Formats: sequence, C-alpha cells, structure tokens
Amino acid sequence: MKAISLIVVGVIAIMIISIMFTACKATVPAGSVGIIIKSDGSQRGVQDYTLTTGRVWINPITESMVEFPVFYQTIKWTKSMTEGKAENQEISFSTSEGNVVRSDVSISYKFKANTVPKFYHTFKISELSVFSDGMLRDKVRDGFVVYAAALTLDQICSIKKIALRDSVIACLNRDLGEFIEVKSLSYLGEFRYDEQVQAAITSKINQTQIAMETENKLRTAEAENRIKIANAETDAKANMIKAQSLSSPTAIRMKELENQRAAIDKWNNSLPSTILLSNSGQLPFVGNVIK
Repeated sequence: MKAISLIVVGVIAIMIISIMFTACKATVPAGSVGIIIKSDGSQRGVQDYTLTTGRVWINPITESMVEFPVFYQTIKWTKSMTEGKAENQEISFSTSEGNVVRSDVSISYKFKANTVPKFYHTFKISELSVFSDGMLRDKVRDGFVVYAAALTLDQICSIKKIALRDSVIACLNRDLGEFIEVKSLSYLGEFRYDEQVQAAITSKINQTQIAMETENKLRTAEAENRIKIANAETDAKANMIKAQSLSSPTAIRMKELENQRAAIDKWNNSLPSTILLSNSGQLPFVGNVIK
C-alpha cells in the first residue's frame, strides 16, 4: 500500500513538473520579438529589453510575454468593402478653397525592435490592427488635413500631389519615428470629389485639350507658311538668276545667232525679185553665208 502511494505521489510530481516546464517555455516566432511583463517584484511592469526569435524561458507565476511583429506590414485604407477592412476607411481632406478630396491610401511600415518595450509601455497596444486602424490612420489623416489646407485643388491634383504625400510621411517620422519605420505611403487610384467639383475638373481638362489641339494646329499652319515662303524665295532667286543670265551680252549674241540660224534653215535658196539693201550694202544673210 505504501509502495502504491509512493507511485501516485511520483506520478503527480512528474505531472506538476511537466506542466511547469511547459508553462515556463515560450517561443518567439520569426519576424517578431517578445516583451516581458513582470507582475511582481521591484521590477514589475514592462521590461526594457526584447526577446528574439526562438525558444525562451519565463516564470509563469510572475511573468508573461507579449509578441510583437517587427516585419514590414502593408495596410490599405480604402472605400471598397473587398479591400482592406470591410468598411469605408478612405482618407478625406479639404483644400484651401474648401473642396473635399477623398483618396484610398496604402502604407508599408514596421516596428523598430529596440523601442517596442517603450511603445507598449506608452500606448498599451499589443494588437497590430488596433494600432494600424486607430492611431496610425489618425496620424495619416491628420497629416493630409493639415498640409492640404494650404493647397488649392489644382495644386493637389497636379504639381503638389507628391509633395503632399511626402509631407505626411515627414509628419509620421516626426511623431512616430521613434517607434516605426515608414517604407512607403501611396495613393491607390485617383482622387474622388463631389459631383460639382468633378464636373468642373472634367470641363477644365476638356478645355485644356481643346487649347492644346488649337495650338498644335497653329504651329502646323505656321510651319507650312514658313515652307511656302522659303519655296517662294527660292523660286524668286532662281528667276532672278535666270533673268540676269538672259540679259548678259553673251546671251543676247547667242540668241541672235539662234534666230539667224533659224532663218537660214527656212531659206529655199532663191532670192526675192525685189531686194532692199541694208545700210551696209550687203544682201540679207548672203554675206554671212559666203563668209
């Protein structure tokens, strides 16, 4: 009977040891760090160090571990019910004229491993979604609201669109740069506006296209006119050179010889019955022929 009691006690002791052994063991998954929270002792609270990937040992009675991902996370805040969360999370802000602009936004970021304990101690947030859809989204929206208020709608839609985004990134680095590293902040698709604003933008785009087409036509017409003028100047120079060549003494003499040759070719070798002598007293053409 005593032996049986010893066996039971031994089994119970082994079970207790196994349970304690299991409770003391924890694993930090890849891409995460662990932070220790002590509930007793002079150092109770969040400890200022992190546990790296792998198996770790903790005191299950006075300690607990919280996992924190430190790899890059990509979060999308959109109007669509099928992208990001199943609710409208678009970012909206107003221009200096009071026009409302709406945009889908994507951010890629990660926590800095060495400041995770301080982050947890300060904000008491351990769920990534709570931070992403709460504090982080609020910071992004506030950045857009502050910087867009100094810009016109034309600027936001064109030359200041990228600058606006970069200003929001700078705001995040200033306010949360101690805890997170922002890799990118991007617009997803085109901005959305109220119907009246959209109609005005479309009208302006159409007017700009018409103006560009008109300008292109004017440039084409000017080019064609320049070609015509150049051709006319070339023809005029050619005609002037030709006229100058025809009025030279040599050209005139050549023309006279051609005319005489043509007359000789037409002569039938018979003299007219009545001959009027020239001032030189020479018969027409005959003297030239005899010579």
